[in-house]
Amino acid sequence: MKKILTLLFAVVCLTACNQHESISFSETASEGIQGTYEGTWTRSLNDDSVSGPGTISFTATDDAHIAIVAATCAEPAINKQGIANVSHADHEYVFYNNSVSDEAGFGARFSGRVYKNGTVDMQYSVAEQVGRFTNTYTFTFVGKKQ
Repeated sequence: MKKILTLLFAVVCLTACNQHESISFSETASEGIQGTYEGTWTRSLNDDSVSGPGTISFTATDDAHIAIVAATCAEPAINKQGIANVSHADHEYVFYNNSVSDEAGFGARFSGRVYKNGTVDMQYSVAEQVGRFTNTYTFTFVGKKQ
């Protein structure tokens, strides 16, 4: 009886391990992330911060995993456009660019996520030399798709 139970347990375990969930998407990551997201930009330096309404917009490209991202805000002053690598993350999207060149757009590495409910968050940092000191400003965005 013990052998039968052990064998039955092994079969159940192996059967459970062989079943993988397959997720298929009806659109590319670049198409799925496309749109305009309205929310709040915040620029922080140490304990000081400035926040204001702004947007992030994504435009699909011919490449399934590349989108054009544009960020705008009056105060703190943000008017940037760059290239983002985009991928599916379950039923959400992640985007990033690890290049600090101005050709990539932001002049800084950035990353973010678009969640199932249509909200987005993004962050990047920019260092500025002031005399002999370096100020590192952190920019964050939280918003929702319109």
